[in-house]
Amino acid sequence: MSDLDIERHLLRVGNDALAQATVWTALLGVVGSVGIGGFLLAGGPPELRLALAASAWGALTSVALMALARRHLVSGAAATVGFALYSSMPTLLFLGSHAAGLPYGAGTFLIGPMPFLYAVFIVLAATLLRPGLPIFVAGWTSASLLGCFALARPAYLGLPVDDPTLSHRFTGWFVWGNKALMLVFVGLVAAAVTVVARRLAVDVLTESAEKEHVRRTFGRYVSDEVAAHVLAGGARGVRKDVVVLFSDIRGFTTWSEATDPEELVARLNVYFEAMVSAIHRHGGVVDKFIGDAVMAVFDGVLPLERPEDAALAAALAMQEELARLNAAWADQGLAPWRTGIGLHRGPVVLGSLGSEERQDFTVIGDAVNTASRLEGLTKELGAVILVSDALAAGLTDRSALEDGGEVAIRGREARLHVWRVRSPAGVAG
Repeated sequence: MSDLDIERHLLRVGNDALAQATVWTALLGVVGSVGIGGFLLAGGPPELRLALAASAWGALTSVALMALARRHLVSGAAATVGFALYSSMPTLLFLGSHAAGLPYGAGTFLIGPMPFLYAVFIVLAATLLRPGLPIFVAGWTSASLLGCFALARPAYLGLPVDDPTLSHRFTGWFVWGNKALMLVFVGLVAAAVTVVARRLAVDVLTESAEKEHVRRTFGRYVSDEVAAHVLAGGARGVRKDVVVLFSDIRGFTTWSEATDPEELVARLNVYFEAMVSAIHRHGGVVDKFIGDAVMAVFDGVLPLERPEDAALAAALAMQEELARLNAAWADQGLAPWRTGIGLHRGPVVLGSLGSEERQDFTVIGDAVNTASRLEGLTKELGAVILVSDALAAGLTDRSALEDGGEVAIRGREARLHVWRVRSPAGVAG
């Protein structure tokens, strides 16, 4: 992901956050307008009409800002200018009071809740994930506060206040300077939070983009399920009982020696596409391609409730897909292919194997060898699909099975009881 892509994403995230936050400032404006309006109707002082107008204006501008943010339009210099205007709502009220000639001028509403809105605007600016913006708004609002105090101070000096401490609260530059300084520090804190939030967002975006890149690249060589499992940290070895499916094209070596390489690869890819689709439809995960052979695992990376049933259904679907391909190839004058499939259930180790430079996520164990040996026996026993007794024991429906007796398996001392699966219609053994 490029820096430009990251900035665009941060813009969307920041605008989405601003859109949510301005819902509350709009609600604050509505509640304030209703409250002030009710107070006026109850006989409140007429100067409150200015506060009512300011509150209503704040609600309207919040709604406008929300609409722009939802369209992801609050960005760049427009955001800076927009927040300068938006955060000036209290300032405009103070200046309006001064221009209207109210008895205490700009100070009419300066002592009250309105200055607290400056802090709200600073926090709102932080939602855009631009550290400089809350600092700018803090500087702008603190300067506005001091400017309005300067206008209000002459009127405050005329207040009939005998208590020097109370008088200083109204007229002391030290007190109002501290208020402005607090706004600056609110901006600095908001900026610090923005820096951390922005850094976290960039890290998440970068990591997500890297994982997506790896998944896309990795997924060209392994299944999406295996890629997701490895990226999620599942590369360490795990011992588990699984069903292993092994499929091989009969006579492929002889055929391939007399076939143009481009035709061979093109036809193999069509075949693999169909076989992988059949395996995936039934919850299997392709472990690897070994030449023309396909090895798949059921109940390994993806848990399955009935892995034996799923594996047998996948094997039957693979034969049906092959029958469809053979029919299409016959129309093109191409020779048909025949395959054998072996199925066995047993313990394996799933994990990432290899060196630092190259690793494969795979399964190893006697169950893999047994499934491969069963596939090798299919032609000898006149079967398209051959399953072990261990797999047959887990099937919910064994009506398609024919007893194949006990056979010798290369690499195993004990003989293995096997079962032939009756071939689907149109599939030759």
